[in-house]
Amino acid sequence: MQTLEKELTKKDKFLQTFESASAHVPENIKAEAKAALDELHFPTRKTEAYKYTRVNKIVNTEFQFGQGDADVDLTDDEIPTLDAWRAVFVNGHYRADLSDLDTVQGDITCHALSDLESTDLKGIYGERSDHKSDIFSALNCAYSTDGLFIKAEKDAVSEKPIHIVHISTGKETISQPHHILIAEKNSRLEVVQTFISQGETQSFTNSLTEVTVNQNAEVRLDKTQSIGAEDHHLAIECVKQEKDSRFSINSMQFRGGWIRNNLNISSGEHCTTDLFGAYMPDGK
Repeated sequence: MQTLEKELTKKDKFLQTFESASAHVPENIKAEAKAALDELHFPTRKTEAYKYTRVNKIVNTEFQFGQGDADVDLTDDEIPTLDAWRAVFVNGHYRADLSDLDTVQGDITCHALSDLESTDLKGIYGERSDHKSDIFSALNCAYSTDGLFIKAEKDAVSEKPIHIVHISTGKETISQPHHILIAEKNSRLEVVQTFISQGETQSFTNSLTEVTVNQNAEVRLDKTQSIGAEDHHLAIECVKQEKDSRFSINSMQFRGGWIRNNLNISSGEHCTTDLFGAYMPDGK
């Protein structure tokens, strides 16, 4: 009983960091996620899925939401030979001045969640996530800072990838990007996600990406994580594949103090799912 009370106090203190839910979050998902946060607890070493992943340092840190207008150096996000449309997020906030989404081809819709109304996202936002049973998903769904809504229309084939660049700055900052990717029937969508940090950060990024791959569609997601030695990063991908669809993810970890990737995939008949990862161990 004493341990549970201590954990509850720790959780309550941690949740005090969070602001009110963002305007783009639909009311039903906001209510579900907040209700889940009242009941769920942070995983411990006794939690099977987190047996070798300690979260104490995250929970014990008094994070603050970082500023989206911070000065950043985009040379760190460059990937040689990559030709892509770019969307930049600083501390979880979309930066239109550093992005070029207005040039994306016409049959692919791409908007920042902060540019949409919650009614636009009803029935879409949170539909693939497990925010009712996972505390980190609930945190993201209730308090996401921003994100992208990307949809490839029926029969659309992306001419090049959309490169989502996440930059964390400032000491003990938290960011919670939430992305929604939808590939309609017979379409093909490519997305690259890059996570980097600049300066003395000790940040925590709690990222959630919802992916819907409709019949005979294809989504490819390439992800690189290269953050500071004191930074923490959790990436959650929730994927729903319909009949005859294809989904592939390449997760590449180069630097970071604490990195975890959670993949939740549901697939229909005759689907192809490729999960690849490359990890560069360093220190402990």
